[in-house]
Amino acid sequence: MTKRSFEELVAAGVELARVEAENRWKWGEKLATMPDDLLKAYAEAVGQEYETLKGYQTESAQTRFKF
Repeated sequence: MTKRSFEELVAAGVELARVEAENRWKWGEKLATMPDDLLKAYAEAVGQEYETLKGYQTESAQTRFKF
């Protein structure tokens, strides 16, 4: 295994954070209008935590209604 420099690790971390933020936005958009009871079933079906998906949904709603 090769050693990576601190700068390389930071660059990789920044890219991972960017991708994570983009995916949070994508999840929120897909779940924006899903009712709570369906969201719970959906979270279980896709193997995600309900609270995590609920957070994405809430973030999406807050973003849409900002003026």
